[in-house]
Amino acid sequence: LEAMACGCAVIATDAGADREALADAGILISPDELEPQLRLALQLLVTHADFRASLGARARARVLQLFSLDTNLRRLIALYQEIEANY
Repeated sequence: LEAMACGCAVIATDAGADREALADAGILISPDELEPQLRLALQLLVTHADFRASLGARARARVLQLFSLDTNLRRLIALYQEIEANY
């Protein structure tokens, strides 16, 4: 998320929460085929500056929209209110 917030194009393995965090704002690669997929993803980003910049811009926008401090605080408050309402 930190790299995305800086507007960097991100390559991540399709494991854990990476799929949710990236969506269409990064490149997901299979952990089972790490080396060949990483090589291809890096070549793509290095040779296509417009795509790299576009991916970085989408990544930054996604972080600001879904993972900002304000957004996370609102979610946490809503969760606490829901828990309180059930007790």
